Amino acid sequence: MQVSDISANSRSNQPLSVLVVEDEAVVARDLERSLGDMGYDVIAAVTSGEEALRASSRRVPDVVLMDIRIAGDKDGIATASLLKARYQVPVIYMTAYADAETVARAAQSGPYGYIVKPFTSREVRSAIEIACRKHDADQQVTRRERWFATMLRSIGDAVIACDCERRVEFMNPKAEQLTGCGSATRAGARSTRWSSCSAATGPASR
Repeated sequence: MQVSDISANSRSNQPLSVLVVEDEAVVARDLERSLGDMGYDVIAAVTSGEEALRASSRRVPDVVLMDIRIAGDKDGIATASLLKARYQVPVIYMTAYADAETVARAAQSGPYGYIVKPFTSREVRSAIEIACRKHDADQQVTRRERWFATMLRSIGDAVIACDCERRVEFMNPKAEQLTGCGSATRAGARSTRWSSCSAATGPASR
């Protein structure tokens, strides 16, 4: 596969945009040069979480390469969590620290990759490719789930979805109307069995 195939944004055929968050100047400079050589568009190379948030507010990158240990009040993990919450951007961690505690804390923020320093250009390229493809797939699943939920809410038939233990996971407005189990019940659906709801209201009928 050619480098251009990997670095091209499949949605627009434009180079993938990358934000680099790294407070070691030599590492940041080498990484920025390598990314440019591979065909990526480096929108900024910043040294702190605050700078990363400001750069992303001006232009949301396709992917972020984030050092875990960075300058400022927010470390890389805290910054990655904010970027994910605000912009749904995939983050790949870069770190020289591969201890179990660091990895466990990083994993809780839902990263799309993890590369250990020192790394090669090939490792960076592979991490970016995998992260962007996984992120695109996740976004497609999210869009389909929203569409499906909207469709179920709008149809005229009652629809109730339960898990394998018969706990209510979803109930559309028609089902709420027929069963009498409204939003209060649905709010506690994961701990409320359908059997208790049906026992209180009796069999649903048209």
